[in-house]
Amino acid sequence: MIMSVYPTEAFQKSVSGDATIGCRVSLQGALYGCEVLSEKPSGNGFGSAAIAIAPQLRVTPERLDGVAVEGRVAVHIVFDHGGPRIGSHLSGHSAATAVLNHRVLTQPTWAAAPTAAQTAAAYPAKAARDGATGAASVRCYIQEDYRLKRCLIVNEEPRGYAFGAAARTLSDHFVLEPPAGLEEQVKGIEVSYTVAFDPRMAEGGSPVVGRPTWRSMPTGEMFAASYPAAARAAGVSEARILVDCDIAEGGRLSDCAVRSETPEGLGFGAAALGLTGAFQTSVWSAEGLPTVGGRITLPIRYQQPSAAAAAAAP
Repeated sequence: MIMSVYPTEAFQKSVSGDATIGCRVSLQGALYGCEVLSEKPSGNGFGSAAIAIAPQLRVTPERLDGVAVEGRVAVHIVFDHGGPRIGSHLSGHSAATAVLNHRVLTQPTWAAAPTAAQTAAAYPAKAARDGATGAASVRCYIQEDYRLKRCLIVNEEPRGYAFGAAARTLSDHFVLEPPAGLEEQVKGIEVSYTVAFDPRMAEGGSPVVGRPTWRSMPTGEMFAASYPAAARAAGVSEARILVDCDIAEGGRLSDCAVRSETPEGLGFGAAALGLTGAFQTSVWSAEGLPTVGGRITLPIRYQQPSAAAAAAAP
């Protein structure tokens, strides 16, 4: 499992190394938003390899007054031919990018992924009865059409609740968006995904979703062009709007409604609604949770209309 991401050139040269990565810890104990804090020897890819391992790890989140809270952790991984060793201590940072390492694609972008309803439907019955939180990682091969095949469970925590089997049943819903320039190279290689299971999924009610990342947003020119004429005439140079939207298939926004606009009565709310079609989110979050089927609040800020000044702050 871990050796499959050992940097190819370093492995061929029998080079050992280590890396420390800083990651966020979700409420479900999944690691996400990782970045390399240190690696040695540098330039051998051990930092990227450590980030590739992160989705397969799970830690117990910190608790505040008995309630799980998100936190940060630093994970130290040693690579040698005797097998990697892993340890951790509190700390942390964010963000990593997609890399093709060995024959594994890490940090994939998904064109399609399970919805909140599909993920909830896969929640294991025993885990639902016991109110158990868990997570599982699955590794698959990428087909010609970028769907997944030959999927195997690589990790599940805690054991005994079939979280791994549940995560594997969701593989048919994942479709890779190949990295630009690697459309052919990624076919036939391995890719992993992680699913975090929260007992609230089995309770019904509001969907349990992760934090989406923005894949596209309106340009400054689009903001400038949509600036309300009434606001220009009134000399208004700034506005703030909150818009609530559903996250639909493909990460597009739908059923949007203005929650608030300041100042009112000058057309900023309608202008903001007109821009929502240019927003698109990720369909799967870094924590291993769905985004499609959830609802998001979109804060939009208008400034005096110009391509440079118009801005959104989602």
